[in-house]
Amino acid sequence: MKIVVPDSCKEIVNSVAGPVLGTYGVIHRFPFTYVPYDMLSAGTSSDLGTVDLSTVPIPDSAGYQKYYFRKKISEGWCRLDNPMNDLSVRLSFPTDRIPYLGM
Repeated sequence: MKIVVPDSCKEIVNSVAGPVLGTYGVIHRFPFTYVPYDMLSAGTSSDLGTVDLSTVPIPDSAGYQKYYFRKKISEGWCRLDNPMNDLSVRLSFPTDRIPYLGM
């Protein structure tokens, strides 16, 4: 599945230390970011390289991410696309009540 967000969502802030985005508070580009070995959490043994944050990992994947978009959003929507069966789920919300988008 793919995460689709407004074009203005270009940077994320890692909100939990983990094996994919490394340490808490690090800013990454979205959807593609590079994660070097020295940014990863303890216990991770390799350099991940480029990571596509718009691709939802498979359920049994060792990788997980929790992040929010750095800037307030101007468009109140996000979407999950499943290209395997051509289905999408779109969420809409008021930006005056939900100014930040987190995943």
